[in-house]
Amino acid sequence: MMATVSRHAIAFGLKPAPAYKANDFSPIALIGTAPYLWVVSPASPYLQAQDLLDASLRSPLSYSSTGVNGPHHLVAELIAKKVQVQWVHKPYSGGAPALNAVSDGLVDFMLPASILALPKINDGSTRVLATTGSQRTNALPTVPTLSELGLQGFAAESWYVLVGPPKMPASSTERLEKAVARAVQDPQYLKLLERNGVEAKHM
Repeated sequence: MMATVSRHAIAFGLKPAPAYKANDFSPIALIGTAPYLWVVSPASPYLQAQDLLDASLRSPLSYSSTGVNGPHHLVAELIAKKVQVQWVHKPYSGGAPALNAVSDGLVDFMLPASILALPKINDGSTRVLATTGSQRTNALPTVPTLSELGLQGFAAESWYVLVGPPKMPASSTERLEKAVARAVQDPQYLKLLERNGVEAKHM
């Protein structure tokens, strides 16, 4: 299966007794990482990330997420802590309604992963101000990172890791790992990842 930051990192940190443990899986290979994208409505008065931050100092702004303690919630709160502002969290039941709340102006912004946000950016129903990546994403090369905009060293990224059942034989994990290593060199596969805002990284 494909492990994500929600299921295989956040869950272990927040739940006192999660239904599964890290060693219930055999790690095989990192597939790639994706930044979170700071998006606003096309009609938003905030044209740059600094505009939004300046407004946050005057009054609390609101943001949507896919749920309490999910990555979009935690990344937004981490940024708020770094810049010492307070925002109002409005959780929704999924990615589509959370992004629609931004498009419709019901909330001021959202920080979804690029794989979720790019279709809305490409069709013009949201506008992107910045990314949380450690470097600019190939999918949006002109969009600056938060680190570039003043939050030096800040980075928050989702990741995708191939995992298998517990105690897989080393021969099996090595065979699959080599297959992944070949896949992430395939030009068509790399284009697929790039279209979804995922940066191919093999480990």
